[in-house]
Parts: sequence; C-alpha cells; structure tokens
Amino acid sequence: MPKYEIMTILDPKAEMAIIDNLLKTVFGDNSTEKLRKLETTNLAYPIRKSKIAQYFLVELNAPTNLIEEFVRRANITREIWRYLIVNLDSEKGLNKKPKIRERNRKYTPRRDRFDKPNFRGNPKSRFDQQDQQATKNQQNFQQNQQNQTSQYRENSRQNQDDFQQVSSNQQNFGQNQQNQSGYHRENNRQNQENIHQNNKNHQNQTSQTQRSRRQYQPIKNPKFNQKEKENYNNKKPQSSN
Repeated sequence: MPKYEIMTILDPKAEMAIIDNLLKTVFGDNSTEKLRKLETTNLAYPIRKSKIAQYFLVELNAPTNLIEEFVRRANITREIWRYLIVNLDSEKGLNKKPKIRERNRKYTPRRDRFDKPNFRGNPKSRFDQQDQQATKNQQNFQQNQQNQTSQYRENSRQNQDDFQQVSSNQQNFGQNQQNQSGYHRENNRQNQENIHQNNKNHQNQTSQTQRSRRQYQPIKNPKFNQKEKENYNNKKPQSSN
C-alpha cells in the first residue's frame, strides 16, 4: 500500500477537529496518529484576504480510491483552503530537509608571488571577437536569404503547376460539355426526322386506304340508272377463283 504525506492549509479561525474528523471519516480512526500542526502560519500570498493560516501535516498509508475520496471531501469543505498530497514512494516528502553536501577540500599549493601567471597564448581582442560575430551574422543572413529564395521558387513552381492543372481541367470540362451538347443535338435531330418520316408514312397509308375505299365501294343508291351500274361493275376488278 503506498505511503502518502498530506499537507492542508486551514482557515485561521477553524478548529483542528475539522481535519481530524475528515481524516477519520475517510481513512479510519488510526489515520490521525501522525497528524500534527506546523508552526508556520504565514502565507506566500493572501487567500480570501488573509495572510495567515493553519498548516497541518499527516503521514499515512492508503489506497488510491481513498485518496480520491479525501480530495472530493476537501474540495467541498469551506474551512480547508488548500491541500497538497505527495506520494512518498515516488517523490520526496515535504518534511524532509535536503542533506548538506560535504565540500571536497583538496589541497592546492599557493603560487609564489614571484612566479609568473600562466596566461593563455594569443588572447583575442574585443575587436576580433566583434569581427567574427559580424562575419557569422552575415553568413547566417546569406543562408537565410538562400533558403527563402529556394522556398519562394519552390512555391512559385508548385503554384504554376496547380494553375496548369486547373486550366487543363477546365478545358477538358468544356470539351466534354461541347461533346455532350453535340451528341444531344444529333439525337434530337435524328428523333425529329424519324417522327417526321413516321408521320409521313402514316399519312400515306391513310390516304391510300381512303382512296381504295372510295374506288371499290359498290353503288347502293337506287337512284342510279342501270347503265351507270353496269359501267361501274365492269370497271371493278374480278376476283380470281
């Protein structure tokens, strides 16, 4: 079970029983054995217009779900202003002070006053450093200019290719529209010609049928004389037996 250290900041007018009851409710009765009040009362920044508060520190072993329940209850408790939970298994506790490292005292013999100091050879002057910095800045500027120029050329080439592709697509679209329009016009013309030819054939058949009926219709009117009837019958074609 992991070990935690919980630091809480309470209202200066609140009682210790508030944090005591909260710990017993969440973690059990044995959770307040290591609860203690710290001597520190000053705040780093005002909280609710107050510069002082009460600090309480407790160490306990608890599962994660109880820690989550403590956080939920602490958020709804008005007297608890702030809280900090530290997992001692993975982090350093709040109450532990760092150890003071011992200084490594090595014996260094003092230099005699008559000995010459060991200066580095050929020290660079301030003007040489400025010249080197200016040269370096100029090289960086030229490199940036070249990079920008190459990037601009690449973007221009890409834009030109995109424009050519769009133009080609527009031309293809226009050609397809023209082809479709010509195809529809040719179909409409052919359909109209077929309709006209069908109407013409129908009219010819109708007129021929009407002529045949008028030509071979027998005379039934009794007012005709016998001579006209004979003439008509003579003109009528005889059926072959």
